[in-house]
Amino acid sequence: MRTTTSPPAQQLPEEIKDIFRRQNLNPEMPTPEQQAKVFAFLASDDAAGINGQEVKVDAGLLSHQPMVADMSALGATTV
Repeated sequence: MRTTTSPPAQQLPEEIKDIFRRQNLNPEMPTPEQQAKVFAFLASDDAAGINGQEVKVDAGLLSHQPMVADMSALGATTV
């Protein structure tokens, strides 16, 4: 699943989107434009001191994942 407000993410059922909104540290996923701003920064001279780092632009999704239990309750076999 893409963690953005891209068309594939927008097509998720509302009950799934509600789980992510309720459980995520930031209730709204980043837009493609917000992600692009981070990518542009990392490609700029201002980010010259950043090397070999993984920068997640996921509104905190991967730092907090209690939604797994809710997804399982809906019958998801993989999350």
